[in-house]
This record gives sequence, structure tokens and C-alpha cells, in this order.
Amino acid sequence: MNKAMRIFSTCKCKSIFLLIVSCVVIAFLYSKGQGVSQLKHEKVLQYHADWHYLTSKVSQELLETRAGLVLNYDELNTYSRKSSRLSKLYLREVDSPSQAMIYALSSLDALFVLKNKMLEQYKTKLSIFRNSANYFLYLNQSPH
Repeated sequence: MNKAMRIFSTCKCKSIFLLIVSCVVIAFLYSKGQGVSQLKHEKVLQYHADWHYLTSKVSQELLETRAGLVLNYDELNTYSRKSSRLSKLYLREVDSPSQAMIYALSSLDALFVLKNKMLEQYKTKLSIFRNSANYFLYLNQSPH
């Protein structure tokens, strides 16, 4: 009987100990979870979703421009400008960004700059191509 009581009390102590540890862990996680504002978290997620949307719209506009379906660059410029502003908005929403986050956002910003530079080169070369094609057609049609 004494042995059964020791086993029972040991199991009871383990259960109580696990319950206390679980409560402490839950309280710790709750306090750490309250450190990030739900509103700020939602804003950062929204910026991320917006960035993906704008990136896909830039790609779509590029394809349409390349296929000759769009002859102006208004929408492409608009989407490009909006996407380049998002990295700055990310940093505003974070209270104390880590070095890794600052590095990631500066890399993202550098990618935006590179992408915008490539877009400008593409638009320039496409305009030269279109003008040259039109000029050669004009020369071909005019009598000598």
C-alpha cells in the first residue's frame, strides 16, 4: 500500500509540475504576443500583399506592352511608382526593426531601383524600335 501511494503522489506531483510549467509558458507566450500590435501586423501583411499585387501588375503590363496591346506606359509607370514606395512604408510600421529586417528591406529597395532602371531601359529601347520600324515603313512607301 505504501508503494502504491508513492507512485500515486509522484504522478500527482508530475501532473502539477507540468500544469505549472504549461501555465508559465502560456503566460510568457501571451506577453510576447502582445508586443506586436495587431493593427501594425495587419498593415505589414497588407503591404506585403500589395507588393505582390503590384509586382504582378507590372509584369502583366510589360507583357501587354511587349505584345503591342498597350501603346502607352501610364499604367506601367503608376504600378512601378507604387511598388517602389512600399519598402519605405514597411519600415514605418516596425517600431524597432532588427538588422536582418533592415538588410532585407534595403535589398528590396535596391531591387525596386534595379527593376525601375530596367523598365526605363526597356521603354527606351522599345520606343526606338517602334520609331525605327515606322520610319522604315515610311521610307519603303515613299516614291524614290
